[in-house]
Amino acid sequence: MKYPWSINQYTDFIDGASFWRLQNFSQLLPIGYLWTATRFVSPPLAISFFILIGWVITGFVVFLICRKLDFNSNAALLVAVMVQMLPILRTNAA
Repeated sequence: MKYPWSINQYTDFIDGASFWRLQNFSQLLPIGYLWTATRFVSPPLAISFFILIGWVITGFVVFLICRKLDFNSNAALLVAVMVQMLPILRTNAA
């Protein structure tokens, strides 16, 4: 790794703040995952895995919610894909 990553030993959370701050409790899962994952893989790879896993889980949860609301399978799949497209549409519009 090259500077500045090489000077960070990841002995605390990535943002450098102590865990025992009220502001960090709302971000416990993402910060905890990144703090743990960067001990095993490079930071860009850890972030890529986080985004990929988040997309899959979000789509699956939306699909399950749609099925619970009595959508048929095709409509539920379409809604799940549309939800996954929202960040792309927002980025392209910007």
